[in-house]
Amino acid sequence: MSEKIWVQSKWKLEDLQAESVEFKLPVQDGEVTGVGQFVVADNPEGQLSINIRTNLKGEGTRKDGMHDFHLNQWAADRIERNSNKASAAFKCIS
Repeated sequence: MSEKIWVQSKWKLEDLQAESVEFKLPVQDGEVTGVGQFVVADNPEGQLSINIRTNLKGEGTRKDGMHDFHLNQWAADRIERNSNKASAAFKCIS
């Protein structure tokens, strides 16, 4: 299991938890895009651990196809409400 990445965020756990998110994030060999769901934890210091859980196919995914992207501070700062609510409630676009 991966170590949590703790970030400061303008959002609260209740704002993000289980909400849909459209994302475009940099990865080692380029970028990944899609729609997923926030999985969020908080700590006593008021920081959040924000993951985007999505269904991917390919190498490095779990047998059920689910993959978690752990957001660092840079990515967490890019979370905003999505103007296209039909796509997802939030967006995180790099």
